[in-house]
Amino acid sequence: MQRADIKIVIADDHPIVRRGVMAALAQDPQMIVAAVVGNMHDLARTLDRESVNVVILDVKGMGGPVLSLVERLAREQPRLAIIGFSSSVALAPEFLRAGARGYVAKEDVDEHLVVAIHTTHCGGLFLSPVADEYVACCGLTVDQFKLTPSELSVLKLNAEGCDTAEIATQLGLSEKTVRNYFRECYRKTGCTNRTQLATWYEEVLGHRQR
Repeated sequence: MQRADIKIVIADDHPIVRRGVMAALAQDPQMIVAAVVGNMHDLARTLDRESVNVVILDVKGMGGPVLSLVERLAREQPRLAIIGFSSSVALAPEFLRAGARGYVAKEDVDEHLVVAIHTTHCGGLFLSPVADEYVACCGLTVDQFKLTPSELSVLKLNAEGCDTAEIATQLGLSEKTVRNYFRECYRKTGCTNRTQLATWYEEVLGHRQR
């Protein structure tokens, strides 16, 4: 018996990335790209008018609070499988907590995206290898240092050289909230400035991702 098509929306603001995703999906005739959008407004409008099964959602480039969107979609459309998609795994723990069923690092797309779609469409959870390792490391670090997933995301972006405004934009937070997270990170790690936090992150957690 022929399997039903899986209707997919690709939500990413980079045309080259979108073409790469479409090429990966072309490996499987069951995958049907229902729409390709580049911002959150177009994504919301598409989901209002289209009945789809899976959304491949760019974590950083959609021009709005992506985590809030994931929470709303998970609540309003529980059968919709949302897969986070990014070159960074910093938001993977928060994305899963918000209701996403999968997270694929962009470096893992060719080998793992199709599997992620099949798995999440059937109700399962899928993390590509890079994301899976980071989420596992976060669990160990949370247990040891009592850091929250949000604090870990702030630490990772700080280690990547992002300033307060950039971190706030990427995580969909206010700058005041980011500064509050930094204060908690100082208290829990014993560091006194952001340079020390970046070094601490690389020594304690960053090396586990390589």
